[in-house]
Amino acid sequence: MKKFTILILFTSLCFKTYSNIFEVSRVELRNSDVRSFVFTDRLDGYFENKTFSYASGEGYKVRNTVIFRDFVSTINQTPLNRKNAIKTVLYPSYYETIFQNALERMFIIQNKQYVIIQIESNSPENLGIITLLNWFKKDISIERINETTIAISNTKIKSSTVPSITIISSDKEIEIVYDPTNTLREVKISPNFGNSGILLSKEKVNKISFIIVFSTELEKGIKEIEEVSKNIEQYIEEYKTKLEKRILGSYFETNLKEIIDKPIYWSLYSGDGFVEEEFGKGIWAGLPWFKNNWGRDTFISLAGCTLVQGNFNEAKEIILNFAKFQDRGTLIVEITSKDEELLKQVIQDIKTINKLLSVRKVENKLLITVPSYLFSTSFSSKEELILKSKTLRENIGKYEINESITKTKTYGRIPNLVSSETSVQYNTTDGTPWFIREIMNYINYSGDLDFIKDIYPTVKIAIEGAIENFVDEDGLLTHDDADTWMDARIDGKEAWSPRGNRAVEIQALWITSLEVGIFMAEYMKDQKSKEKWEKLLKKAKENFVKLFWDDENKRIADRIRKDGFKDFKVRPNMLMTITVPFENSIIGEEKEAYILKNAVKNLLYPYGIASLSQYDEFFHPWHEKWELYHKDSAYHNGTVWVWNTGFTILSLLKFGYKELAYSLFTNTLNQIINEGYVGTLSELIDAIPQPNGKIRLSGTYSQAWSVAELNRAWFQGFIGFNPILSKNKIKLSPNIPKDIKNLNASLKFGNNEYLNLKIINKDSEEIYQISLSNSQRTPLLEFNLTSDKGDIYTITFTLKGNNEIKVNKNTMTITLNGKPSKPIISKGFKEIIGELEFLIPSIPEDNQVVKTKDYLKNKILNKEWF
Repeated sequence: MKKFTILILFTSLCFKTYSNIFEVSRVELRNSDVRSFVFTDRLDGYFENKTFSYASGEGYKVRNTVIFRDFVSTINQTPLNRKNAIKTVLYPSYYETIFQNALERMFIIQNKQYVIIQIESNSPENLGIITLLNWFKKDISIERINETTIAISNTKIKSSTVPSITIISSDKEIEIVYDPTNTLREVKISPNFGNSGILLSKEKVNKISFIIVFSTELEKGIKEIEEVSKNIEQYIEEYKTKLEKRILGSYFETNLKEIIDKPIYWSLYSGDGFVEEEFGKGIWAGLPWFKNNWGRDTFISLAGCTLVQGNFNEAKEIILNFAKFQDRGTLIVEITSKDEELLKQVIQDIKTINKLLSVRKVENKLLITVPSYLFSTSFSSKEELILKSKTLRENIGKYEINESITKTKTYGRIPNLVSSETSVQYNTTDGTPWFIREIMNYINYSGDLDFIKDIYPTVKIAIEGAIENFVDEDGLLTHDDADTWMDARIDGKEAWSPRGNRAVEIQALWITSLEVGIFMAEYMKDQKSKEKWEKLLKKAKENFVKLFWDDENKRIADRIRKDGFKDFKVRPNMLMTITVPFENSIIGEEKEAYILKNAVKNLLYPYGIASLSQYDEFFHPWHEKWELYHKDSAYHNGTVWVWNTGFTILSLLKFGYKELAYSLFTNTLNQIINEGYVGTLSELIDAIPQPNGKIRLSGTYSQAWSVAELNRAWFQGFIGFNPILSKNKIKLSPNIPKDIKNLNASLKFGNNEYLNLKIINKDSEEIYQISLSNSQRTPLLEFNLTSDKGDIYTITFTLKGNNEIKVNKNTMTITLNGKPSKPIISKGFKEIIGELEFLIPSIPEDNQVVKTKDYLKNKILNKEWF
């Protein structure tokens, strides 16, 4: 009977089941709790609003234009006033406002530009809505399509990408009250708002649904709305199922639904929502100001926005989109001909090929300039130009054609910023090594080794470009003062936080990039590059330790100046030397232990890690304190960056400080539900709390890498799931705090394959039940467990069938499938690190930043930074 019970238990692990993400995630707000929220459409828009109010946020913004602000629901032409609502309930992608005898519900449909609104009443009534468009009433025209559908047009919008037509259809026959002035005035909304009038059910009903489609073409929009309107309820259910499966591609649930599951489900939804298509597949950096594809932000966010959820195809698309924009030089094509008509016709041909190309005529010559990011949509050689230009093909002999490639110092870099097809910037040093690192991360999760063949040329150019332009005689990667993630400048000139010309995390990224390049070169049988990069890697690692490590004081420099001066400012960047490498430590774990000790004791508050120690001369307690300094002065000089929480947690977990890591983690999870915008994380937090003890959020209200790094810390840190399919290996290094008694997970990797994991955490024993589903692999499983003393116990076995690992916490004895297992034990470093606890936030008495206006600015401009 016992064997039969175990068989049923393990069999159940092979079937992935979803608890209802929407029920677990529900956030219920009472009338007095006015909160902001934001949903994205995963294309090029987002909807932002506040509870218990009307048109209090930006509304639905597509690209740079707000097209829809809000709606008013009505019963018998009387508004359901949100200010009188009992409560609002927020879910991923939709929300409900609940009144005494009715409710209204609105969905933002992702991957479409649709909104669905539903009104329900306890008794049959004439139910309706007024849609509030972000246009003046005088600029719109309303056309009745049929008994259930209207179209609203604004002829003043000329953009081909911004919807100028709003089509509204109901599942009931509707009447239109064209002048809703009195109704709107009851909820204090101007009747000049572009509005639909009251769209009112002809019959008394208990429920009515409206689908709103925003389109640039009337016929296309009508076709789309007809498809959805066939069965709105079925469409909603299918949409919710699809969203749930994408958000929880890697599924988990714990015994702590409110503390853990709810906020992480929201964080996963928020991170997933930043994946968009406005500039090709990418990840927006943050809302509302950074709605662009930023290279650094994208690849720091890639794991937490795509990989940990199991959305590998989207990760691959993002990588390829940025590869397309790599700086591979500028092609200059020179065409010489005495035939004026031929040259004129070639100009027309060029406009047909790509109207964004620059063509200049000088006497009898045409000069065509082709930036590398336009190669894929135009041509990348004179031969390709001839093939695409009918005029040139048919007039061979009438012209002379030459080409050349010019390179700048940014040759090989992927963009720091893509804000349009012709606006591409390469002004950062770490975006490219983050890009290379995450390519390897994608391969390790997906097992897509064939991808190396496609992406290796991009990686090779990136590494060679860096070697040619930025690598110094020590093998380290140099850069300007504001070319790291701490990139703020004074009036676009001097850096607020100078970190040139060699910053600590840049070297960790560079060394990791070389390791990735060497792996790929070996795979591609590029022996010459492999040997060259191996020599450089050896030099870089040796000199990194030699130059950055201070053995006497057991500390690492934040950066080394061009003149050799070592800057030992205490910043969180040092922790990335622990978390950026995949498996092999760059500087050795003993040094990493000292780094962790130094960082925590000088920087770590209960709500996040400061960007500069509070004991530093230039520490800024608050992000915005305009009477004392510009906010950019504080941006990286004390202000807490939420994304740094991720690598801080992973660093703590590596050395066995799981309870402190868990406290930091749950404090951050609490912010998702109870601070700022519901369901997401801000960019920043003031280093010093407000007088009442509450933290103050700052910067963007929703930031991709903030939620992404929290997601990564959960899956890679606490659950400890790290597939390394490049070696046919899975590392499982769980760090389960005492409060989590049960955890069930189905973790996605490879080609829709899952590692099924059930954890039972008792006072004296931990039980791990592990199996694979939908997989033909037999990978090596490396199971690592860190004891309370910080020692790491490792057992390795081929993963097949059902497996059970039991750990006696008191004796640290381990059994595998009922048999004693002799683990490899790696001694920890808690004796070096000692007890760790959160720093008490305070402002030292001698802090001149809070006493002297523009203290830091004057120091920098007077060259008195040191």
